[in-house]
Amino acid sequence: MSPLETPPSPARFPHHAAAGSRRYRSKAQRPCDLCRARKALCNIPDPSRPCQLCDRTGRPCTFLAGTKSRPTRCSPGRSSADDGAADSLADQTPLTASSFSRNDARGDLVVDNPTSLSPAFGGHPLGMDEMLPTQWSPDLEQLGQAEAFMQDIPNFWSIPYGDASVMGTADSAVEPNSGNEEALSRPQVQATLNRHDRSTSFIGYSNESDPFLLEHYPYNAADELDFFMVTYRRPSSQPVSAGHPPIHFLQSKPQAVLQNQEAMTGCLALKNERDLLNEIVSVEMGVALLRLYLRFIFQNLPIISRTELLKDEEEFIKSTSPGVLAGMYALALPFTSWDEQFCLDSAYSKPDVNRLWQVSYSCLQRELHFPSLSTVQISLLLLNTTTFDPVAVETPFAWSLACSALAVAQSLGLHVDPGPWRGLPAAEARLRRRLWWTVVAEHGWRAVTHGRASMLREDDCNVTPISHADFAGVEDAHGAADYFIHFCALTDIVSEICRSFFTLRTVSKVQDLKDIMDRARPLQRALHRWLESLPPSLSLDQPASDATNSDVPDSRASLHVAYFTARVLLLRALLRPIVRPRLPDDHDDDSAVHEVLQESRDFMRALIAVVRGLDLRYTAAFWPAYARHCLCYPGLFCYMLCFQRRSPRDRAGDEELFARWRGVLRARVGAWPLLRFAVVKVDAVFWKKMEHTREKRQWSG
Repeated sequence: MSPLETPPSPARFPHHAAAGSRRYRSKAQRPCDLCRARKALCNIPDPSRPCQLCDRTGRPCTFLAGTKSRPTRCSPGRSSADDGAADSLADQTPLTASSFSRNDARGDLVVDNPTSLSPAFGGHPLGMDEMLPTQWSPDLEQLGQAEAFMQDIPNFWSIPYGDASVMGTADSAVEPNSGNEEALSRPQVQATLNRHDRSTSFIGYSNESDPFLLEHYPYNAADELDFFMVTYRRPSSQPVSAGHPPIHFLQSKPQAVLQNQEAMTGCLALKNERDLLNEIVSVEMGVALLRLYLRFIFQNLPIISRTELLKDEEEFIKSTSPGVLAGMYALALPFTSWDEQFCLDSAYSKPDVNRLWQVSYSCLQRELHFPSLSTVQISLLLLNTTTFDPVAVETPFAWSLACSALAVAQSLGLHVDPGPWRGLPAAEARLRRRLWWTVVAEHGWRAVTHGRASMLREDDCNVTPISHADFAGVEDAHGAADYFIHFCALTDIVSEICRSFFTLRTVSKVQDLKDIMDRARPLQRALHRWLESLPPSLSLDQPASDATNSDVPDSRASLHVAYFTARVLLLRALLRPIVRPRLPDDHDDDSAVHEVLQESRDFMRALIAVVRGLDLRYTAAFWPAYARHCLCYPGLFCYMLCFQRRSPRDRAGDEELFARWRGVLRARVGAWPLLRFAVVKVDAVFWKKMEHTREKRQWSG
């Protein structure tokens, strides 16, 4: 035993009247003092023993702290976030400000001075296990007890939105912009963002959930808005103004995260990934899956040497990292019906895709200490893992992995142009260039959809733009090169849009319509030139070359969805000064406002027509993982358009456009599961009856 550890003394633990689980806010069965302070589930399996948390940490399981009386609420709404750690810790003798710090997302306390303890914690020195974060058990049943189904969702169904008095009640939705004086005078409810029962993520300004749109959502008195499995949290009610951009957090329940963790629990225990991979996929089937990868996925992820693969496929399997092979196999599995040999076998049984991703992930962890090109390849493949739940919010792991891939790529010198390196084989030089631009593209689009600032600086790389020469020796090189070249060019434009309009410094400035339009015009022209430069092979209205190929999956549609996302980002920036409440010193040109609104409506009509025209050969193709977020942008942008106040006569048309987009999604989601996340985003607006909120906000005052 460590000399710092103090063995628990049975005499310190009182006997409890009853066993069972006690919620930290329970009145009938109060939790112990430690569980109340940590907002933890107080689980007492045996009434003669302390609770699980106190038993594990060796702390006294006491019930000494008295309850603190709370001020009376003006309405009987649900308990707000001030039931949290701030009030619970207030029941204890306070520590000094420097004696503790928040350690992680669970909100556990890490005491800097183990001898400076309050009497409420027993006054005994902390053991090593107490100074470490509590290891919360990933038990879904226990989480279900701690998080009762939909218990915290406010009753929006009974709120009469037509009654103006409802909007002024303490526990009802608060309008963030329509009453700035009221928002400033309303006391700020303090609650920690560091909740152990939530995964908290900052919502960036290019995220599909536009923070400027979230300002219009009906938050309660605690500045929270609950949906089914997530909570939108606004930590400050400060009105949006110059120097005060909208700040929002998304707090999601851990069930989806635990599913991902469970799938990876045994990964690092794998002893020989290659032997395991050979058990899952035979060499014969591996060759077939590699051919399918080249046929259906290579143009999106040209991260391997096609020349080396086709030279000797079995030798390629023997010499390539099993993590790379496992990722390629997993992405190619949905297309086994297009292989003449395995189409029948795949109808009855397929390799376990989860085990393939386990092999890939395990190899990545092993290779990170000694990275090579395969480490970058595995990272790029893992970034395109299909989520366990298509409607689950993506965890920060994807953004962390994208940044890690960029860091490894820079460590390997991929950001340096290998053209002048004469001692390098030409095939390897081409592969390095393709790998670098794939990393740039994946990192760039993850930065967009996660609302993060890119970790890549333009002056930190000198690799020239990708070209057809980088696909030399590839069968159908022109088709694969065309897609990837135009995709990389579009990524550059989108990255410039984010740098111009979606950085923290930019959104903190005064949102002047004329200034935004002047800065947006060059980018609009760049997008127009990009679209005009597309070859016929990448045009959506280009028919298949022959009847045989008319139903073969074709991934060109993902390129156009990325283009539409870029257009939405520009139009969102232009809508900011239009949807905000009009200030006395606003002098926006009405013709400019009309131009932006009309362009937004024309764009949505064109987009609806394009999505309606996507048939099975497009929807059945390979789609990058971030595409499900891109498909969310049009719906929330259309909802944002409904908040404009400058053209009241067009209100009905904007609402009809929003409903039409919702109908398009609903009609296609059954055959196209990738749309499920976009459908949930739009349906949530109607489920929470927030269209009434929009109406109330738009026409009040």
